[in-house]
Amino acid sequence: MEIRPRLDPEHRAVLADWLALRGDPRGELLSLELALERAALDPGLDPAPLQGRLDVLRADLEPRWEAELAATLELSRAQLHAFMPGRWYAGLLLELALCPAAELARGEVPAVLFEWILASDAAVALEVIDAGELPGQVVLEQLATGPVRSRIHRLVLGDHRQVVGELALLGGQLPALRALEVRGPGIELMGFVHPQLEQLRLVCRGDWSGVLTTAGVQLPALSRLELRFDQRHLDAYWGPPGQGPPPEAIAGLLDRDALPALRTLSLSRLICDAHLLDALIAAPAFASLRCLALTDVGCLVNVFAELAQRAEALRHLERLELTDSAGRHTWVSDELRQLLPNLFVRAG
Repeated sequence: MEIRPRLDPEHRAVLADWLALRGDPRGELLSLELALERAALDPGLDPAPLQGRLDVLRADLEPRWEAELAATLELSRAQLHAFMPGRWYAGLLLELALCPAAELARGEVPAVLFEWILASDAAVALEVIDAGELPGQVVLEQLATGPVRSRIHRLVLGDHRQVVGELALLGGQLPALRALEVRGPGIELMGFVHPQLEQLRLVCRGDWSGVLTTAGVQLPALSRLELRFDQRHLDAYWGPPGQGPPPEAIAGLLDRDALPALRTLSLSRLICDAHLLDALIAAPAFASLRCLALTDVGCLVNVFAELAQRAEALRHLERLELTDSAGRHTWVSDELRQLLPNLFVRAG
């Protein structure tokens, strides 16, 4: 488990008041810690009385809190100390449930902690969740049934292996969400509505059918959409092509009604050929794009010749990126650079 605590003094003061109002002695403990920090900056203040009271409070409460935490997580005392060396209950809450950024690794204990965090209305400062090593469907269901998280602006979910499910479950639970990354099979985009979401990254493994639809989708603020299709057939080294998502279905995501603000489309691990280029160019909303990024793609044809033939339709883009996964198509002729000065090419 990796934790990135960033709880500033203002948030800790809010938390201290919140706990104190509920008769929780951790409120006094946090207040004492804050007072000690202030005393360290003021030579006129004597920290000894504050430190003495803090030591007494910790000595009195720490064993009880450790026992309660071990019981909550169904761990023995030895397991608790192995999992959380040197930490006690209040520290755990500060670093996990109450810090703006929590990153949870795989395993049963983090899963239990994550459910506990999401079910608690004490997470007053939670802004970022990276739960990329936990089953996506579990996280979705926890967020859908838990309290509204009005401060979360970035969410990563899905462990690349287990089915994720319907993004529509998020609904209005995360009103401040600006960036969402989802990884795994079985991602369902249908019916996903969020008025504030600006960036969406979908890493599709296996079944990608649920991603290629805009039915019921309303993402009016979405400016960047990134799709990565985790496939192993893009290069002749891995096997024959032809099993990927239909280019027409991918182009169907350029929907002015569902994604009116879309300006950047990033596609990864696809076959870049005339079929894909023609499908994208034919989409009604293609003219509204400012950046098209084709990264880590398989170029089984002379892709530069295909781009040159469609230069007029691609010239409105401010940036056209191409990354060849095999590194075979990286040299750009002067003629093509004149036709497409917005083209940026690099090896994969």
